[in-house]
Amino acid sequence: MMSEIIEGYGASVEVSDDGIIIRRKGLLSFSLHGMKGAKSIPFASIAAVQFKAAGLMTSGYIQFSILGGNESRGGLMAATKDENSILFKNKRQNADFERLRSMVEAGIKRARLPISVASPTSNADELAKLADLLDRGLLTRAEFDQQKASLLG
Repeated sequence: MMSEIIEGYGASVEVSDDGIIIRRKGLLSFSLHGMKGAKSIPFASIAAVQFKAAGLMTSGYIQFSILGGNESRGGLMAATKDENSILFKNKRQNADFERLRSMVEAGIKRARLPISVASPTSNADELAKLADLLDRGLLTRAEFDQQKASLLG
């Protein structure tokens, strides 16, 4: 996946393969959040995404709840001060932030997929399997010898 940047009001969100980066900018953001710099959040650490679309007279926001975090739950006004929330001002941005929500939710699902680890097998184990296939008549002697030579190098 290519990195994508979604611009909000006083902040942008960059989505990468393994998480998001929130970057603050502007005087309003400085007054609310200080000089905290960019904040990286791996998908594995995001517990939920809350989204409120912008209306005709109201701004919208997207909020990323972090595992073990204490996000504000007071709606739009509280989101202005929450470091894990990004505001957007108009209805034209709703589609961009809905896409952002979908990308982050897909990233969360990928991060939670179980990782399968193949157990290493030795040459002796592989030879035993080949011998069993030969004994059961599922391999010819020529096929067995070819596979054995390939295993032993």
